[in-house]
Amino acid sequence: TVNFETNGGSKMQSQKIASNGKLSEPTDPQRDQYVFYGWYLDRQLTQTATFPLIIKGDTTLYADWLRVEETGRCADASIKFWANNNYSANYSLTPTGFDYDKLNKAGYSMKIKVTYDVYYEKDYDVWQDIGYAGAPKYEAYILNSKSNGYGNSNMTTTTEKQTKTFECTLKMGDIQNETWSLKFSTDNIQNIVHFENIQIEYKCVK
Repeated sequence: TVNFETNGGSKMQSQKIASNGKLSEPTDPQRDQYVFYGWYLDRQLTQTATFPLIIKGDTTLYADWLRVEETGRCADASIKFWANNNYSANYSLTPTGFDYDKLNKAGYSMKIKVTYDVYYEKDYDVWQDIGYAGAPKYEAYILNSKSNGYGNSNMTTTTEKQTKTFECTLKMGDIQNETWSLKFSTDNIQNIVHFENIQIEYKCVK
């Protein structure tokens, strides 16, 4: 009897193989947000199964997976350019559960998509008009520790909530060896810019 431990994947029926018979490579199991990486002969996933596999007795095969998708949310932010220096909001981008070495060897890159709602309101604590009466501008970026990044600059918002999105694709090595963050900023003094429903989607692509 050959059993299949899919380790979180779709269930697979056991197979009966004659002693010293050969097992053909089975159909890959399925698992949301993962891609199947291969079958192993041990629970620790160190001995790769090679097909056709000679079966000499009861055998269990163990599935290995690569996580390729993840979605996270960030806390809302309200910012303005003023003496308290809260003109920016920063979030650490630390996608978890990804095996960067295996993904890199398999030819994957990491696509990061940011979606957020944005609007502004008049800050009535500012007692005089200082030249920023129009709709405020803001920036939304994914940046590394060297301030190199991708995103939206010179964006204009309104008092009505709008949904915005941007994305970038990074090499696995760049993700693995750098520190990345999501940053919203504004140089507007008279208005408070609100960022809400901030969602970050990570997706490994070829």
